[in-house]
Order: sequence, then C-alpha cells, then structure tokens
Amino acid sequence: MMMHVDPDLVREDRLEDARDGGLVDWKNSDDAYVHGARNFYDSIDNTENGVLGDQTDATPEKGERLFEAATDQLVNLLEWLDGRRFEDLMAKPHVDPEPGSRR
Repeated sequence: MMMHVDPDLVREDRLEDARDGGLVDWKNSDDAYVHGARNFYDSIDNTENGVLGDQTDATPEKGERLFEAATDQLVNLLEWLDGRRFEDLMAKPHVDPEPGSRR
C-alpha cells in the first residue's frame, strides 16, 4: 500500500532483506496466537525486523487496490456508525463498581 500512498518511503532494494529477516508465514506461527488470541502488540514482538509477510511481489497497482478496499471499508464503517445512536454504541453496564457492598 505504501508503494501507492508514498513510494518514496519504500526501499524496494531491501524487500528481500525485509522478508528474510521477518516472518513470512506468520498466520501459522505457534508464537503468534494462543487459544485463538493474538499474543503480541506489535509485529516487532515476533520478528527480528518487524516485518510480517513477503512484500517482494508488491506493486503500486496492488497497493492502490488495497488502499481503495480499505477506504471503502472505512467509509462503510463510518456510515454505519453515523446511523446509530451514541447511547447504543456505548458499553452496557456489566460490572458492579462496588461488589459486595450494600446499597
């Protein structure tokens, strides 16, 4: 996506190094998930260089398609949120702030 958004930030001559120092098949990594939950905050927690996946076949055109798809999803989410009442979006009370106390 960065090849589309800001190609000057992409070091195309280092894509293979990024892949080789990263984690190409991260979805099947035993360390990435525990009981279905991601157990890392950032990709650098799982790889030497913070790279997940293989970007060696990336192109600005693929990046544009990803960008457009992400933009469409964001617009859909915002339109969905706009159609909701604020109160309906807030968490419902579910924890007693004073457990064991008598009121």
